[in-house]
Order: sequence, then structure tokens, then C-alpha cells
Amino acid sequence: MEILQRYRILFYALGIVVLLGSWEVFTLKYFSRDAKGFARQLEMRNQHEDRELDLSRSVQQSLSRSLQELYPDNPDAIYLQGLQQAYASDKFLVGCHYYLKAANLGVMHNEELLIAVINCLERQQKDPDEIQLAVTRWRRNYPHSNFPLQLRFAGFAGVSDPARVAELALQSSRMLKVLVCNPVEDSGGNLALDVYLRVSGPEIDLAAVRKRLVQAGFQLRPPPSADEPTDSDSSL
Repeated sequence: MEILQRYRILFYALGIVVLLGSWEVFTLKYFSRDAKGFARQLEMRNQHEDRELDLSRSVQQSLSRSLQELYPDNPDAIYLQGLQQAYASDKFLVGCHYYLKAANLGVMHNEELLIAVINCLERQQKDPDEIQLAVTRWRRNYPHSNFPLQLRFAGFAGVSDPARVAELALQSSRMLKVLVCNPVEDSGGNLALDVYLRVSGPEIDLAAVRKRLVQAGFQLRPPPSADEPTDSDSSL
């Protein structure tokens, strides 16, 4: 009994693991007397899941088309159409035309749309004032939002952890917290570095933030060339 009391939490955890394992075995029907039967069962399960996924995509596409036909000027319908296009092509920037169009109709109730617009402008390297305007619109409407702000740089010239360097560079601001620095590949096939920030409050000066990060070793991206694709970013 003393052993049970001392290690009761371990026994509870072990019991839960056994229960979940038993559920997986019996529910997914992984029992098989030979490898051939197991492979057949696995193939049938995968085909069933593929049909469910195709059905889900079909429903999404049908909903997007229906909303577009019924409410062609509705910003939510336009936003949904952009999501569907981006999802179907697996390229984020494909939806940007729709996101910007929906946002220009003055919609403020959809925070995810406002975030999508910011990411589109940032990835496409639009005018800094235009990006600042989009960020200001987001923060004033959602000052307590937990959505991260994404800033894209060409890279980091230092040898230390870029997230730690960014944190030190912005430590004087109580309104910003560095979450992570994520290396990515942009639409032109170039390596880039995304800095994710948690923002507090209704205001943020992007120019000042970028300046501090550049002084700390983060590198600005070169201006996009005229023939560089702007609608094929594969990073969703």
C-alpha cells in the first residue's frame, strides 16, 4: 500500500496510457493476423480519410462559390474566397488580392482578415507607410489581441541566437515581446527570416522597431525585382 501511495500518480498515468492504447487498437482496427491483412486495413483506412478530406474541400469550395454568388460585395465572402484560393494552391500570396479587396470595404470585425492583410503587405514589401497603416488599423481595433506580428528580414548577420538578440534590442519597449525567429524561403526562392512579436496596446511604430533590429544585426531585404513573382509564396 505504501508503494501505491508513493507512486499513485505514475500508476494513474500508466492506466491512462493503457486505456488510450487499447482504444486506438480496437477503434482503428489495427489487429491483423498477417502483414498482408494489416496493409489492407491500413489502405482502407487511408482511402476513407482521403474521401473525407476531399469532401471537406468540396464543401468549402461550394460554400465559397455560394457566398460569392449571393453576396458578391460582402467582405466576408471575398475573404473566404481568398482563403479557398490560397488553400487550393497551397500558396499564401494567391489570396492576397481578395484579402486586400475585402479590407478596402472597411471591414473591422474580422481580425484574421486584418492580420492576413498585414502579412500580405509585409511579404510583398509594400510601401512602409501602407504597412504601418494596416498595423495601426489592427491594433486600434484589437488592442488586446494575442495574434503575433510578423516582420520579415533577409537574414541575421550575428552569430548569437537571433531571437535573443532581438529581445535585447527591443527590451526598452514594454509593449513588445519577441516570440521566435523563423527562417523561411520567400516567393522568389530566397532565404529570409521572420521575426514574430507579441504586441501590447493600440500603437506600434514599425519604423522604429525595424531600425532597432537592423542595428542589432538583422538585414533588410533588397527591393523586389520587376520580374519577381508576387503571388507564389508557398509558406502558409
